Formats: sequence, structure tokens, C-alpha cells
Amino acid sequence: MSVSEADRLLARGARITIAGEPQRVRFGFEALLLLEKEYEGLDVFYAKLMETGFGKTRIHTIFTGLVAGLLHTKPDEQDVEDFKRELKRTLEPKDMLEHLTALVLAFTEAIPELKADEAPKANGSRASSRGRTSTGTRRSAMDAPTVSSGA
Repeated sequence: MSVSEADRLLARGARITIAGEPQRVRFGFEALLLLEKEYEGLDVFYAKLMETGFGKTRIHTIFTGLVAGLLHTKPDEQDVEDFKRELKRTLEPKDMLEHLTALVLAFTEAIPELKADEAPKANGSRASSRGRTSTGTRRSAMDAPTVSSGA
């Protein structure tokens, strides 16, 4: 899959390791289109990504984010479903927090208007979702870490 120069400049992405191999999660245009279709809006994906604990779709959200963020590594001739199956076989549960951290960093880099502490509600409505999504429950090991821009 060819990655445009604009994709490279706008979304450097975040490094992860899968099956001992370094990878880079990056949200270019094709990745964002996939997420928009899957979640019926990027706001919904981001809200789900920023949820805490192990909700009913937590692992699915991380996996779908990885699929989208790694689309730039998929060979042109490979079907997306085959790519998903191949990726699923290489993932380890112990790496979920690393993957989640990379997804948050790469997504906020690609869509800088969305800040890690201002996640919209999962219904996709930004207008009624100012502030944190926390309900005061105890933070778990799967809480999305605060993302630094490195500045």
C-alpha cells in the first residue's frame, strides 16, 4: 500500500512491537476512513479508545485501532480481512497497554483537535461532551495514559 507524502508528514505515528518486530501505528487517510465506517464517526472511536477498564468492546476497539493504524503496512494485493486475521494471530494480551498508548498518541497526532483529556461521549456528540469521560471509578491497568506531545 502506498503512503502519500502528506500522510507521512501529518502522522508520523507511534512505535510498537508485534511478535518481536518493530512497527509504527499511523493514522493516514485510509485508516481514518476505516475507523469512521466501523464506528460511524471518529468521535465515537476516540471516545471508546479513551474509556477506562474492560468494557464490553475494549479489546475490539484496541484491535480495530491497530488494524487501521497498521493499514499502511498491508500489501496492496492483500484483502483487509486477511490482514486482520494475520494481525490477530501475532498479538499478545500482555502488549495491550503498549498498543493502547501508541494508538492514543498516533490518533491525537493525526487529529490534533481531539485532546486526550477531552474525549467526546461514545454516542458521537461533541456538543454535550466537554471534559473528562470518567465517572469516578477507580483507574485500571487498561486506562489510557496521559499522552505527551513531547513538547
